[in-house]
Amino acid sequence: MNCVDSCDWTRTLRNTLTTASNWTVTVNAPAGLDVTVDTPSFAFTGNISETQDITITASPTAALTAVTYAEVVFHETGNAAPDAHIYVAVKGSGSGGGDIIVSGPVNLNVPNDIGGLYINWVTGDSGGTPPTGWDINPYSNGALVFYWGGDVSEDNAGVATDGVLYDVLGSGDSIGPSSTFIQNAQSGSDNWLVGVDGYLGFKFLNEDTGEINFGYAHITSTSPTGFPAVIVDYAYDQSGAEITIP
Repeated sequence: MNCVDSCDWTRTLRNTLTTASNWTVTVNAPAGLDVTVDTPSFAFTGNISETQDITITASPTAALTAVTYAEVVFHETGNAAPDAHIYVAVKGSGSGGGDIIVSGPVNLNVPNDIGGLYINWVTGDSGGTPPTGWDINPYSNGALVFYWGGDVSEDNAGVATDGVLYDVLGSGDSIGPSSTFIQNAQSGSDNWLVGVDGYLGFKFLNEDTGEINFGYAHITSTSPTGFPAVIVDYAYDQSGAEITIP
């Protein structure tokens, strides 16, 4: 339930056939999750005491905030037995080896005070007093609000489809150059007053690349005032391309 970059399990298979058998191993996995098995095929001679160890490796290529399932299938090539299955269930995140950068679980608690909690999306640096280079500062002004880094006007901002209130986004929503962004810190946060479990879309100036990048932060709150609030994780596309919440 907290698989960052990759995680693996070793399992022992025991033969139950009294005749020789040959097995192949395949994987069915959804987008956002790579699953591999270190033993693509194996054989038993027919001795029921025979065993075969296999190692399954799961590698998230996106932020998997809900449990994501994959299937490892064992097929006997002579049809001497029905297919057997091992199911894989994973939550977590990973870099995916591409332009989409995911933070992994961060679970940052936003304090209920005006000081807030700054975050730098690229470095993951966070704390109470924003230094140069911070990107977002969520804090309490009687409710959960978002304040954006002001080093370059409007380079850091959040998605607000109506241009007034920050959206609570969900799976399938995209954030990119055509999105509507605002910097309004206080009156623009009204959608986040009630306890929510959703995503805040954002853009920011990536000082490492000089690009405007687009991303999303998974935020939960558990009260009518928006507190306590937790930034669960976040992701962004360092190429400057549009990003979609998985």
